[in-house]
Amino acid sequence: MPTAPAPAGETTAASNASLASRIDALFPWVIAIGILVADQITKQVALASLEAGRLVPVVGSYLSFTYVRNPGIAFGLHLGAFSRPFFVLTALGVLAALIAFYRSTPREDRLRRLAIAVLCAGAIGNLIDRIRWSEGVVDFIRLAVGGYEWPIFNIADMAVTTGAILLGISLLTEGRKPRPF
Repeated sequence: MPTAPAPAGETTAASNASLASRIDALFPWVIAIGILVADQITKQVALASLEAGRLVPVVGSYLSFTYVRNPGIAFGLHLGAFSRPFFVLTALGVLAALIAFYRSTPREDRLRRLAIAVLCAGAIGNLIDRIRWSEGVVDFIRLAVGGYEWPIFNIADMAVTTGAILLGISLLTEGRKPRPF
C-alpha cells in the first residue's frame, strides 16, 4: 500500500536539516583545506622571495620573515640521516590516529572535530614538505619579543599548535555542563 506524500513544509524542513547537517560535518574540513592551501602558498612565496639567513622586517624587530629549512620537528629537533623517514612515518601514523579519533567523535562535539581537522591540516602541510624536499620543511616566520627569539616556524606549525590547544580544551571540558551566562 503506497504511503501518502509528506506535506510540503515537512519535506522542506527535513531537507534543510539534512543540508545543515552536511554543512556542519564539512565545516572543519573546509577550514583545514583553507589552512593547508595557505600553508603551501606561503611556503612557495617564501621560497621564491626570501634569502636564507636574511631577515625581512614586517613589524619592527618583533615579526620578520626569513628562509630556513628544518629537517627535524619542532624547535629544530632532528635525528640526523634518519629524520626524514622517521618523521614521514610518524606523521602518517599520527594522521591515521587523528582520523580514527575524528570518526569516533560525536557530531555534536564541534570543537573537538575542528581541533582534529586543524591538527590534520598542519601535519599534512609539513608532511608534504618532507616528502617533496630532502632538505626538510620550509620555515619562514620569526618572532622576537623582549630579547627572546622564538624558533622560526610556518603556518602548518601554527595549525598544529592551535589544533593541539583546541583539542586540549575539548578534552578538559568533556562532560561538563555549559554554564549559563
